[in-house]
Amino acid sequence: MTTKDHAKLLKKIEQHLLDLGAVPTPDRMYHYSLMTALGELAITIAPIHTGPYRSELVTIFTRFDQPALAVKRFPHEVNSYSGKWNFHFDKKSCTAESVFACFEADLAKTFDDKARAIAAAGLVADLPVAS
Repeated sequence: MTTKDHAKLLKKIEQHLLDLGAVPTPDRMYHYSLMTALGELAITIAPIHTGPYRSELVTIFTRFDQPALAVKRFPHEVNSYSGKWNFHFDKKSCTAESVFACFEADLAKTFDDKARAIAAAGLVADLPVAS
């Protein structure tokens, strides 16, 4: 993936988050907040680094504010203590299209019927359920 493709990918991911209802949170560590069926998901997309600190990864950092719910939906992917659910893609072997498709599909699982059922089970009172 070229630097130009990487930059386009970051913009596409940002637009997708906004389309889902994410709210920019520029004064916080994570730059977006998205309400999902599993609670708030904080999201930051790592910037493009060039020069000696260049990374060969596309990284999206996310963190659920209610890890107990998220772990029930993603038992082997979400850190049960911190709520972190990070995505790392190798720029050499992944295309921008495949990175976006993977992230989009995983993010959709935070709104699916299984996520809604976990929320509806009463694990957290008054949890908003995204539609």
